[in-house]
Amino acid sequence: MARRQIVVCDVCERVDRETAKYRVWREGLRVTIELCSEHAKPLEAVLSKAKAERGVKPRIEDTVTTMEALREEREALQGSR
Repeated sequence: MARRQIVVCDVCERVDRETAKYRVWREGLRVTIELCSEHAKPLEAVLSKAKAERGVKPRIEDTVTTMEALREEREALQGSR
């Protein structure tokens, strides 16, 4: 049986936005969050500043897709039958 997972922004929970995963550590606390581009802006600003200062390149670990892309993929699969 096929299985699909839908990932939404942890702030707005909208399914129509792509998200990115962020892992944040602070004083022994580790948090993993998914954020859309709107809600990731403050964190991205900090990352951009750190990158500029240190030459650090953030790692991208996951591929993210939208609901529209999933629908298109499903329709393409159904059309090929």
